[in-house]
Amino acid sequence: MQTKGQQVSQVQNRFKLLIVCLGFGLLSACSNDMSELESKVSAMINKQDSNVPPPPKYEEFPKFMYVASKLRDPFMPSRRFSVNGKKGKSSAQCKGPKISI
Repeated sequence: MQTKGQQVSQVQNRFKLLIVCLGFGLLSACSNDMSELESKVSAMINKQDSNVPPPPKYEEFPKFMYVASKLRDPFMPSRRFSVNGKKGKSSAQCKGPKISI
């Protein structure tokens, strides 16, 4: 049976070995040989199809003149009228809680 100190030492050694292996793996990817990459790039360039279809023609819609521009803006507060037809205060002047949007 191993003591606790020996178990910790084995874990540390395995961790160090893992770090060294990862370091060598990363360094092996940093080579100057670009021939494989160049051959793949040239194969992709030669393989590309240049038959791109032209964009579709869109029909032009008729022009529309907005004629309701002289009407009251529905987003502005309107004037309130009392039941007997006399003008009341506008909604902007009414007392009450202010609600901001």
